[in-house]
This record gives sequence, C-alpha cells and structure tokens, in this order.
Amino acid sequence: ASADGSEDPLNGTQCDGIDSDLCLEGARSCSGGALVCSDSTTSTVDTCNGLDDDCDAASADGSEDPQNGTQCDGADSDLCLEGTRSCSAGALVCSDATSSTTDLCNGLDDDCDGASADGAEDPQNGTACDGVDADLCTEGTRSCVAGALACSDPNDVDLEVCNGLNDDCNAATADGSGPPSPYCAVQNGGAVNVASWACTSGACQITACTSGFANFDSNVANGCECATDSYATSCGSAGTVSVARGATQTMTGKVDTAGGSDYLTFSFTAPGGVGAAFHPRVELTNSGGGQYSMAVLQPSPSCAAIGCGVGGETSNPITVWEQNFNGYIPGPGCCSDSATRQASVTVQVYRTFGNAPNCTAYTVTATNP
Repeated sequence: ASADGSEDPLNGTQCDGIDSDLCLEGARSCSGGALVCSDSTTSTVDTCNGLDDDCDAASADGSEDPQNGTQCDGADSDLCLEGTRSCSAGALVCSDATSSTTDLCNGLDDDCDGASADGAEDPQNGTACDGVDADLCTEGTRSCVAGALACSDPNDVDLEVCNGLNDDCNAATADGSGPPSPYCAVQNGGAVNVASWACTSGACQITACTSGFANFDSNVANGCECATDSYATSCGSAGTVSVARGATQTMTGKVDTAGGSDYLTFSFTAPGGVGAAFHPRVELTNSGGGQYSMAVLQPSPSCAAIGCGVGGETSNPITVWEQNFNGYIPGPGCCSDSATRQASVTVQVYRTFGNAPNCTAYTVTATNP
C-alpha cells in the first residue's frame, strides 16, 4: 500500500535542477521508479547586492548584474557618460574619474549638456581682443560663433593723433605719427598756408609756413593766417622803385618779427631843367594804429639816417620826409646853386615798441609832384 520510493532516504531532500545556477532550490521525489528534482528555476542572476545569488562562491558578486560594465556619469560637473559601472562591496559604483569637462568653443557638446551653448565655458570666451583693424587695441570681446572664437572688435582705425596718448596701442609709433605724418594737419582742419608740422609734448606746432605767409597770432587752429610782404629785411639788400615826375608809389606790408624791419629804396626822377621845382616826399600814411614807425636813410652802402637830426637807423623816427627845391639858379657852365638834391632815399619801417607781430599792415606813400 505504500508508494514507490516513499521511504527512499533521498526522497524530499533538496536538490539543484538543470538550470544554470548551483542553488538547491528543488526537492527530490520518486516518479516512474526514479528520483527527480522538482527545481523549476531556469537561472539565478548574480546581481550586485552582496549575496551569492547563483550559489557559486567562485563567481564575483554582481558578475551577472545587467548594469555591471555599462557606461555611467560620475560625480563630476558634466553630464558625460565617461565612466563604467562595477560592483564593489555589494553596490554598483561608477569609475568616472573626470572631475569636469569644459565646454570649449569647438562645435562639440563637451559637457554633454545640449542646453548649454557651445563654448559657454571656454576660458577665452568673453575676454578682450583686437580685431582686424589697423590698431593694436583690445577693444573687442571674444565670443563663440559656429564652433570658433570670434572677436567683436569692429573694423575701425585708431589713428595715432597728436594728443600725448598712445591711440593705436603701439608703443613703437610716435605720438601723432598717424597718416598724414604728423596728423596735425587733419586735427587742425582750418589751418591754412602751413608748410610743415611737428608734434611736441602732445601738442601740434607749426614749424614752417608757406612762403609769403606767417603765423602772427601763434594760433595753430587757423595756421599761417597772415599774408606777408617780400621787402628786404636789411638796408644793404633793399630793392629800388622809381618814382617818376608826377607819380606816386606805395610800400605796403607787415614786419614779420618784433625786432625786424622792412626796407625799400625810392628813386625820384629829378627835374629836367633850370628853374624846375623838385619836391620829393615820403610819408608813413598808415602806421597800423601807431604800431609802426618810419626812418629815412641814405641808400646802401651808407644807410646813414638823413633828414632831421643825426643818429642810427631808428633813433629818429618820422612820419614825413620831404625836400622842397624851387629850381636851379643859372650860372657859369649851368648852375650857381650848389645845394645837394637827394634823389634817392631808403625807407625803413619797424615796429615802434618792438611788440609781437600781428596782421595789421603799414603803408608808406612816396610822391614826386
């Protein structure tokens, strides 16, 4: 009446079936005259949990865990899967040793964060830069554009003007050396008749005026504003103009320096016969409001003062010089009158008080009635 194998000592004992693990999860029973194992588990995965899930002490904990060996992101500041998971002390850990990934400007998502702009963390992003202009000034800012750092410095030109500053940020170029050199002609656009400029201690200076012009007011803004004359500046080099009978000649000009003078010789045509009147006259008809004085001299080479009194060229300033001869007196051979008739005089015009020049003119009028 007892079942076959009911008393078999192995009947009901633990057993491991035909699955892949080594765990005794089944029980033996007698079936058809043979002991069979009722273990229906097909496999036991050895997950990372500190347990010997597959009952095989030789296999490592978690060796069959599906997460073991997969990519992972560690505790760094990026979102990149640069690490690998492994089982350690019953827990999966990430081997990512990268502390951070800087999002450089290279067209790549270095930090694996699609929400952050390319190059957002590039150390050059936002720094000062010099663009493609002619200066060396870092007036622009770098930014990431299409995977490359670009400088926002506009294509302007910082010309080196005369102002005491290093406008082009290039210490090798002199102050005011920008084109034209020096740049004073552009800085002083209203300046006229200037032949050359210089930049000295950050200020423009006129070094030469165009011939026939002078900078009497010392103002660089209007340049060489005053037209001068071409009269000689010494008695020995004075030119000569003829004053015919019944004619008038004028001498109009400006003395260029405080201590200078203008010189011109007037040659009066003498009367043509006995008894003719001879009345040459020279007058300072415009003294420039008292700025100018006149002296009348013997022509070169004497250049001695004539007229009233004696002395040097400017010791006897006058406003009028004249002679009045009523004619020659007939005598043997021609004339018995031996008085000297001055037919030529050199006029010297100078600044009365040696004051600084201005553009006010003088006028000397010579007549030979």
